[in-house]
Amino acid sequence: MEISFSFKNFSEQEKAALENYLTQKLPALEKAVTRYSHPPHSLELRAERFVKKSAYNVTLHLKTSRGVLMASEDDHTIVEAVDLAKDKLVRQLTRK
Repeated sequence: MEISFSFKNFSEQEKAALENYLTQKLPALEKAVTRYSHPPHSLELRAERFVKKSAYNVTLHLKTSRGVLMASEDDHTIVEAVDLAKDKLVRQLTRK
């Protein structure tokens, strides 16, 4: 699966850590995607850190042969935001 990243208000170290964390979470997502659609698939992660609120927003856009799915989540920790957005995307895939 092709993955692209977009970051706003993140340091280089935070970007690398988030990319690494997402690659660890990919097997569950890829399993759901392969049941839903034929390759090729692409995933775009957009992450933003809100400086004044001390919160994060993560948006996942999944492009498949059957269409585009999107999940977004706001949370006070980046790990929780990624996990919740991934879980939303997996639920969308299993429903269809």
